[in-house]
Amino acid sequence: MFLFMQNRCLCSCLLLVLTIVFISASADASDIDTQLRIEQNIEKNSHHQELDILKDEDYLGHKHPELILEGKSYPVKHNVNDLGRALYVSLQEKNWSAAQYFLSQYQSLHNPDPQLLAYAKGSLARIKGDLQSSIKEFQHLLSLNAHFLPGQLALARVLFEDHQDRAASSVFAKIAKKLNADNKQQKGVGRTVTSFSSALKKRGDWARTVIVGGVWKDNLNQSSQSETCLLSYQGQCIYTRTLPEAISAAGLDYQLTASKKWSFAKHHGLYTKSLWYGQRYDEYSQYNQSTFNSQLGYRYQDIDTQIRLAPLFEFSSYGTESLYSAWGLHGEWTENISRQRMFKFNVDYKELRYKKDNYQRYDGPSYSLNATLWQGFTDNWTVFGGVDWLNRLAEDRPYAYRQVGMRIGVSKIFTNKLSTTLFGAVRQQSYHEFSNLLGERREDNVINITLVVKAPNLSLFGVTPSLTLSHFDTRSNVDWLYSQRSNEISLKIEKSF
Repeated sequence: MFLFMQNRCLCSCLLLVLTIVFISASADASDIDTQLRIEQNIEKNSHHQELDILKDEDYLGHKHPELILEGKSYPVKHNVNDLGRALYVSLQEKNWSAAQYFLSQYQSLHNPDPQLLAYAKGSLARIKGDLQSSIKEFQHLLSLNAHFLPGQLALARVLFEDHQDRAASSVFAKIAKKLNADNKQQKGVGRTVTSFSSALKKRGDWARTVIVGGVWKDNLNQSSQSETCLLSYQGQCIYTRTLPEAISAAGLDYQLTASKKWSFAKHHGLYTKSLWYGQRYDEYSQYNQSTFNSQLGYRYQDIDTQIRLAPLFEFSSYGTESLYSAWGLHGEWTENISRQRMFKFNVDYKELRYKKDNYQRYDGPSYSLNATLWQGFTDNWTVFGGVDWLNRLAEDRPYAYRQVGMRIGVSKIFTNKLSTTLFGAVRQQSYHEFSNLLGERREDNVINITLVVKAPNLSLFGVTPSLTLSHFDTRSNVDWLYSQRSNEISLKIEKSF
């Protein structure tokens, strides 16, 4: 009888001590996907809001229209007047192949107009994506004729596209002061100035998103639901170790984000970004979880490249109590490789400190890297994939682990009615040392498959509904404790402002 009591006590203590290990490891795996999805949502909302403001304007964004060099001849006489007129009209009508041809002919003439040359070279450099050359040409044009309105407007537009926001605001403000509201010929210019000025203001405003809704899980307690015979006698099991049945429960799922950018000289500035996300269950509050992450630091951005480097703070709670807090550093590099391809690389360092005395064995640094590549196709199809790596250290080495994983997914936008994203992730967690408590050097394989469906056509007052379906499957060599499956359904509404 004493042996049975001892086994029961040992089993209870083991479950109590090891539960936090599973929580921490599984949280790291799911947090990578959650934070990447939230950050992608922030950037997508910001980009769509900017495009909506500039929908009627000549704005490149991250797109570089193809320049076609046909070299075909036109019925234009080979003199300064005819070629100059043809070049200017081609630029105004955005007939870039014709403009390139006429420019090559025009600049070969004796004594061409330097203002028209600078205007043409600046416009064509912009279409090629060479914004620095475009800016230099338009600045040269204005040094020749500071009052040339199309040149001022072209310079301001290119500065905007190159994310030199402060300089762009200054030029647009100068143009606005010179415009005559009663002049019908200047109304189109006035509308353009207003649109770009509004977009610049939007870039510098706070961007906030609130996502909230219901969630249902069929294995809230992440139980393996295993049953193991620990003691038998003459072929009969005397003592069985039985883990709890999986708990199914409904709760509240929430995500709140806030971000802001400040522009200083040229491409340089500051940014801040905060995320708060989690789930809450009234009937099972011991399984509540939330994470808060905040960054404030340096930002560099031009039309193709964005670099961020910032200190970060993270706080996590589990159940009704604080779990850990962490200070660290965050770095990211985003590159728009082409019109249809984008690459992003993130690196994070965190120094985690657990709040409870008996959890301090998990204190230690966390190092993580992840890279993602997006490839767009026709008809609003996007395929993306990436890899991630995490090294989580701890004071007790058996609780430290290394995680490697890969992600792949596809998204499709069906006009303005429906958008879907399907992605999967596979990760392997390998613990650093043998655990005497488990009798194993633990290794887990984790699979996550998620489908997100949004319905913008059902939006009401800017609130968009979305449905998320997720499946998680963990396979561990410590099968009786850590192998488990769970499914999650979440129906939420989203509002950006």
